[in-house]
Amino acid sequence: MPRAFTIAVLAAALAASVLAPAASANGNLDIGTRFSPSVAASFTTNTSSLTFSVTTTCPGLGAFVEIARDEQYDPDGTLFEGVQVDRFALDEVTSGVYRGTSTGIWLQTPGAYYWQVSGVGACDGGNATLWVGPANGFTITSAPSTDPIPGSSVPDSSEILSLAQARAAIPTIVKNVTRRIARGLKRTCTRAGAGDLTVVLCTASWNDKLQYRYNGAFRMALNDDGTVSARFDGRRGSLACIAQRKGKNAKACYRARRFSYTL
Repeated sequence: MPRAFTIAVLAAALAASVLAPAASANGNLDIGTRFSPSVAASFTTNTSSLTFSVTTTCPGLGAFVEIARDEQYDPDGTLFEGVQVDRFALDEVTSGVYRGTSTGIWLQTPGAYYWQVSGVGACDGGNATLWVGPANGFTITSAPSTDPIPGSSVPDSSEILSLAQARAAIPTIVKNVTRRIARGLKRTCTRAGAGDLTVVLCTASWNDKLQYRYNGAFRMALNDDGTVSARFDGRRGSLACIAQRKGKNAKACYRARRFSYTL
C-alpha cells in the first residue's frame, strides 16, 4: 500500500474519532428508594441469579447495570471499567421501570460489590445524553455449611451483620448524609467484640473533592427489624485550609463531626 494512501486513511480515521460525539455525565438519574437489591443487601454464594430493578422518572432510557468489586469511577461518573465484574442491559417493563438479571460467575465469589444504573436518554426533554444513578453496595457471603457440628447451631444469616456488609454500607451512608460521594474512601472494619455478630466497628477516611476531608469511626449495629443503625464519630477539615497549610499544622483545619443514619 503506498505510504501517501496510508497516511490519508489514518488522517481520515483520526478526524472521524475527534468529531464523533461522546456522551457526558451531565444527568443525575434519580432512582428513588424503590430499587433492588436494596442498600447493604446480602446474598450467599449459592445464589445462581440476581435480579436488579429500578423505578425512575425517565422513560425510554437505554439502561444498563454495571457491577464492580470496588467503588471507583470513570470520568463520566460510572463505575470504573477496570473493576467491573458484569455489565448488562435492562428491559423497560413499564414506563420508567427497568429490570434485568445477572447470572455471572461472580455470584460465587464472596465479597463487597457495588451496582449502578446508567443509560442514554432524554430524561429532561432535551437532547439525549448520559444519565447516571448512584452506586449502591451489597455483599456476597459464603453459603453456610450443610453439615453443622453436632451440638452446635448455625446463626441465621439475617441475624448477622457481616464485615463486608458494613464496608459496603459506608459509601451509601456518606452520600445520603452529606449529599456527596465519598472520594478516595479507605475503610477497615472489625468485630466489636468476640461472639457479637450484630455490631461492627469501622475506621474510615474520605473527601468529597469539593469542600471537606473526613476521618473517624463508624459503629454499625443490626436491629431486630433488619435495619442497620450507623453512628459516625470523627472530624471534618476544609480542603482549602489543608491545601493552604500543605500538611503543616493541618490539625487546625479540622472540627468535630458526628452523624447518625439508619438504613
